[in-house]
Amino acid sequence: MPFFIIEAKLRTEFLKKMCNIEVENQLHLFMMNRYLLLALFALFGFGAWAQCPTCTPDQTCVSADGNPTICPATLPNATTGVYYEGVLTFYLPANVTDPASGVNATLLQITVTAVDGLPYGMSYSMNVPDATYYPSQGDNYGCATICGTPVLPGTYDMVITVAAVAEAFGFQVTQNQSFTYTLIVDQGPGGTETFSYDQSAGCGSISVDYVATIGGQPGQLTQYNWDFGNGQTSNEADPAPVDYIGAGNYTASLNTVISNYILSTVNLNAVNNNWSGDVDDLFSTADPYFTISSANGTVVYTSSTVNNQTSATWSGVDFTMTAPPYTLIFWDDDDVTQDDLLGSATFLLGAGMQNFDAGNGTYGTVMISVNEVTNITSTTTVNVFDQPLPDFTVSGNTISASNDSVPTYFWYHDGVVIPAESGPSLQMTESGYYSFVLMNEFGCAATSEQYLYCAPVVPVFNAANGQLAVPDIYDSYQWFYNGIALTGATTYYLISPPNGVYAVEVTNSYGCTLTSNMVTINVGVEELEANPLNLLVYPNPATDILNLQWESTTATSQIVVRDISGRVVMTERGTNGFFPLDITTLSSGNYIIELVSGDYVVRSKFIKN
Repeated sequence: MPFFIIEAKLRTEFLKKMCNIEVENQLHLFMMNRYLLLALFALFGFGAWAQCPTCTPDQTCVSADGNPTICPATLPNATTGVYYEGVLTFYLPANVTDPASGVNATLLQITVTAVDGLPYGMSYSMNVPDATYYPSQGDNYGCATICGTPVLPGTYDMVITVAAVAEAFGFQVTQNQSFTYTLIVDQGPGGTETFSYDQSAGCGSISVDYVATIGGQPGQLTQYNWDFGNGQTSNEADPAPVDYIGAGNYTASLNTVISNYILSTVNLNAVNNNWSGDVDDLFSTADPYFTISSANGTVVYTSSTVNNQTSATWSGVDFTMTAPPYTLIFWDDDDVTQDDLLGSATFLLGAGMQNFDAGNGTYGTVMISVNEVTNITSTTTVNVFDQPLPDFTVSGNTISASNDSVPTYFWYHDGVVIPAESGPSLQMTESGYYSFVLMNEFGCAATSEQYLYCAPVVPVFNAANGQLAVPDIYDSYQWFYNGIALTGATTYYLISPPNGVYAVEVTNSYGCTLTSNMVTINVGVEELEANPLNLLVYPNPATDILNLQWESTTATSQIVVRDISGRVVMTERGTNGFFPLDITTLSSGNYIIELVSGDYVVRSKFIKN
């Protein structure tokens, strides 16, 4: 709430003393500029008990109109997992002036009394140890250092409560007020040497997106073994988001294994007849061997030759396949003529035994093994903090949070924070929508549902002025006399009501329909009629003419007739202390005659037949 509330209070005290009148319902609060103490007081929440580096105020921080200001105007966003440090300077002049009315006030002292809602993991330090400033004594500059590593992302409305002492018109007023100052904490990147994650902390539950960040080259085998710490596992490089439900510390780990594919054994079960017909084949059979060609046809491996065999086994090949695909080609080694092609086959990368068929009778198997070259495990911790429940109970005009053990409560009336209310319960005094935010020690907050409170309506009878009234704050009014609705009694007051039992039904802007308790009025005749004018009213009851006789103090007196609801139904001017009042147009019933003569106002009751 801005400083204009303080100035309004000072003006009220001044006017009441100088004029001896009641001005609360007449004084229109004037507003200072928005950038006044509202912004300044927000800074004062940065407690001197924190362990942040000290700061030096920026002496160039001033405002164009000489009013209080903060430099810079807004705080940069913080980021989770990243150390944050910033300095704010505030300028606090000794005198502030309302630009609309020209009223000047002196700021004597400002003291921080409470600060709530700080982001978890962050702290604050002021340059004044006791959090008190004396602007009128030249204490016009201060600064605060904000530091720490926030854990949870979000928009934090810090609530700061201050006590300000101001002086105007020779009066001092101390006003406790609460303010909000917003700091946004963005979600920062998180990661280990082998995987990244989008967040690592939350309230109540959290969904984390993990992605592996390392893998083998083409032709290598990469195996991912996730254990998310909540009973879930995965073998995917980019697994589905992982849900953590319930408070706790969860250890998520990824074991990454990178291996090479090794062609270890080639078994040639049989060959086709392409080997025969050469000169050296007259005295022997096939002499098989094989080559391995890369994708561009380059021979990258040649095996040994097995003589005079149509089947063979080559073990201990140990060929590392790093650039697939590969082609396996079988040949018959001839001494005189060109080697004979026995067939070719491709094979897939994959551990284990694979069959191949080179065509026309050349076939066999290959054995592929894996050779581990990298094995690394990384871990991180996901923190899920308790999410407080914003349940509440209501008893009479007291609303209470069911959870009364958290350190911070913010209470709101119609969406506006209620100053200096930070306990688990609140006494509701005005109609409207009440809600609260509660925040635990980890910075986890929850907002309650709104509760509509309909404050009771209480009629008050002022015997001095003969008025029965309720506050003029409702949308509609209906008065009741002895249980019967009074026709036309639809204002917030009744003037000089006859003796009896009264109640009023009102509605307000929130849709509340309220009926007051019954009020009994028992004013004696002597109390109502005693007056220095010695007013006589006769005959009573009257049918057509009601005679009024009084001791005149002025040449002309005003005569007012009201019904029991206080509504004026007739006015006349009387002279010489006597007036015959024609009441033939009035309906039968009870009335109040009101005589105004000079400085006197006297009333009397009469009945119209």
